Amino acid sequence: IDNGTRWLIDHQKNDGHWDHPLQSAWWDDYGRKCEATAYALIALNESKSMYLNLSGHYYGYDNDTSNNTIHKGIRYLLNI
Repeated sequence: IDNGTRWLIDHQKNDGHWDHPLQSAWWDDYGRKCEATAYALIALNESKSMYLNLSGHYYGYDNDTSNNTIHKGIRYLLNI
């Protein structure tokens, strides 16, 4: 679980999304990016390494990294 959590943190894109494994160069894949990002945020929350708390308080795995990862993912979903 810790390796998976680290992988998700390391593979988040600069704008806050995660790529979908079935992305295509032929069409707009915002829906797939949103889907992958939502699943990544759920997985991070369920990993028990991070606790997503919409009040803005996060506890657990590398607090600075987890805060930044969660905030970037949520910002991406809200702004897309």
